Amino acid sequence: MDKFKRTNDKWGHYAGDVVLQSFTRTVQERLRKSDIFGRFGGEEFIVFLPKCSAEVTAQIANRLLEEVESMDVPIDESRTPLKVTASIGISTFQPGDTLSSLIERADCALYQAKAAGRNCVRAYQPDHQTSVDARNSVSRDNIDMPTEASL
Repeated sequence: MDKFKRTNDKWGHYAGDVVLQSFTRTVQERLRKSDIFGRFGGEEFIVFLPKCSAEVTAQIANRLLEEVESMDVPIDESRTPLKVTASIGISTFQPGDTLSSLIERADCALYQAKAAGRNCVRAYQPDHQTSVDARNSVSRDNIDMPTEASL
């Protein structure tokens, strides 16, 4: 989720927990039983989509992005529901891949999505910025790094 730390800072940890629960439920309800979804590090999430082509993976990622963006997260009755967006990086399995190389490419694509303004999907493109360049081009509020959904 984009700028998740700001949600915690502005609305409190209870609101952050509610957002995380809503996000998790939204994603889980749209995945197959064979897909693996979980939290990957502090504020990062990862989805493994077995037996999916790059094209199908992109379709799923875009559908998830739309579903997350359409979420209204009620915190309490006195507040307007919170809106959430996400940035998604995609990497597909290549011959010779290890789990680490697959995740590293997804992470690079994620930073490309953030550098493109967030709330978008980016597939790993080897000709684009390296992950270090992309990370550096994301605003310097990196302490505010959002919860990240990587495919």
